[in-house]
Amino acid sequence: MLETSIEHKSERVVSRVSPNVKALLEQAASWAGFSSVNQFIVQSAVREAERIVQQEQVIRLSLRDTYAFLDALEHPPAPNAALLRAVKRYRDSVIVE
Repeated sequence: MLETSIEHKSERVVSRVSPNVKALLEQAASWAGFSSVNQFIVQSAVREAERIVQQEQVIRLSLRDTYAFLDALEHPPAPNAALLRAVKRYRDSVIVE
């Protein structure tokens, strides 16, 4: 998790919003105990960014899919003709010193 309150702050993010959105952000920031709307926005954005990054980096499988995946790792299928040709083309194109 990023620690935004301790890090050296050298970058600026600017956004224009409607008066209604600004009022909503001010109210939420106040109720959540933030000292500023900016602090609220940054903390909220960081939390959401971390959630999205984790969601995209972590693969979640059902128990059935986990067993199928592990079985495929333990018992991989034999290479087909297309894969064998691709390996040969690769080996022919790589210069080994």
